[in-house]
Amino acid sequence: MIALLLVVGVAIVVVSAMSVAPLHKAAEPKYAETSRQPPGSPYPVAGYTYDADGVTKLPGCSVVLTDVTVGATSPVLTSNANGYYSTSLGDWCSWSLGDVITIHAEKGVMYGENQGVVAGTGLVLHVTLNLEIPEFPFVALPIVGMVGLFVAVRVISRRD
Repeated sequence: MIALLLVVGVAIVVVSAMSVAPLHKAAEPKYAETSRQPPGSPYPVAGYTYDADGVTKLPGCSVVLTDVTVGATSPVLTSNANGYYSTSLGDWCSWSLGDVITIHAEKGVMYGENQGVVAGTGLVLHVTLNLEIPEFPFVALPIVGMVGLFVAVRVISRRD
């Protein structure tokens, strides 16, 4: 019986660890590397943040862009009263055509992500906040599992 409890405990730890692991790898660039532009070289990135319905523009979102290709991350931006944000890659990193850019936006307990590729003269990257930040389940699941394991061990030990 103790062995079964140990197996259950290990299963809880494994499931908890899996729940915080990333589910996907960053996309690989689809374009051949071109000459890298130094910081300060303008390349506009702009877009709108949308509510979960995908239509209503959502103001006041915290927006962070990442150039996945070089691993550079923008300072935190805030979408304006119309849900619009804008920046230039050259303000916070060197860039090249073909770089993969991801956007992560949050407001309250909602977030959204999107990605695009640096091509042409600018990048329009909209994001819909339709996912809930899963902080509570990540904390609650291991705690509930451990409490359940403790109660089971306590009940079994009192039988003996």
